[in-house]
Parts: sequence; structure tokens; C-alpha cells
Amino acid sequence: CDRCGLWGSWAGAYIAVHVGHALNDYFIAHPEPFVVFGFWGALFPAYWLDPQGPPIMIVRGSDDLVVPYENALRLSARAEEPNLPYTFYTLDNVGHGTNIKQPQPDLGGETIETVTIDFIEAHLLGTQPLYEVKRLIQD
Repeated sequence: CDRCGLWGSWAGAYIAVHVGHALNDYFIAHPEPFVVFGFWGALFPAYWLDPQGPPIMIVRGSDDLVVPYENALRLSARAEEPNLPYTFYTLDNVGHGTNIKQPQPDLGGETIETVTIDFIEAHLLGTQPLYEVKRLIQD
């Protein structure tokens, strides 16, 4: 694929991040995504994050009891080290998975779904994506 992204949720988040950032370590042929999304998952070891890999968007709940929130913090910290472009949204007081169509006051009333689509569009069309780290307070 000339321009593709990988978006995974829960176990799919692990797969998306792994395909985008770790398969080269195994010399496995795969499409090189322009961007990777990991929602509600990613037991992905942070040290596997490829500094030359595609930008990543991470969305996690701070109260996730299925996949420890600390995993997302480690992934975010690892992306900071080589200045890998990324966005990281923490949904405060939210567990494993939520409605991504719920308006978020800290995103100007936009939804996670909308900002994700904007993020995808910016990467695939070659415009400037928004990279940020935000803690979103839930009403």
C-alpha cells in the first residue's frame, strides 16, 4: 500500500503497534504504515518502539484494569526519546474502552473519533497533523 494506517483497539492495538514498529526486527515483509493507532491496549514493550517507525496515536483510560495504564506511559516516554511524532490522550477516570463518539470538552467539544480521523487525514494527505499529549477530564 502506498499510504495506509493501522488502527487497533484492545488486542488489535497490540497488533497495530507491533506491525508498525516491530516486524522489521523479525525480517517479516509487511506494508509500511504512515501512521499507527493504539486504543485501549498495547501490552507492547516500549523498548520495541522503532525510533524510525511511523507516528503513533495512543488513547488510554487512566483507570484501565485490563491493560495497566503504566504501559501507555512507558510507550509515550519511549516515543519522546528519539522524538518520534506521537499523540497521547489519557481519558481520566475511564477504564478499558469507552465511547469514542462522546464530545470531549478538552478537545474543543470534538470527539476522539473526529480527532482520530483528522489525524489520519493529515498523515495520508501530507498536511500537518496535530501532535499533543493531553489528559481529558470526563464529565
